[in-house]
Amino acid sequence: MKIGDLSAHTGVSQRMLRYYEDAGLIKPVRSAAGYRHYDEKWVKLVSCIKILSTAGMKLDAIKVLLTCLSNDDPDPAFYGCTEVRQVLNDEIKRLNTKMNELESSRKLVSEYAKNLAG
Repeated sequence: MKIGDLSAHTGVSQRMLRYYEDAGLIKPVRSAAGYRHYDEKWVKLVSCIKILSTAGMKLDAIKVLLTCLSNDDPDPAFYGCTEVRQVLNDEIKRLNTKMNELESSRKLVSEYAKNLAG
């Protein structure tokens, strides 16, 4: 499939797919004319990148994770890659901090709304 097809399947813009390629996250096959071609495995991989990125994970951390992703499996899954453990633990800590900050903000906004309601 071409870049437009991958974009349509994943909801990731063509521009972002090119950025992922520049960042070394994806490596499409190029035709003789220079067109990017992707097979079905890229749909799941790009979807995985999108989810991690949307969660706030930086692309360099995602790149580390992708080195331990089983690309032969039709459902991409991480396999025993110990060097990734610290990246994941750091990401969990960051997400927990973010969740705590959001919960504090939610409580504050809720209090303001309650006080306004009178």
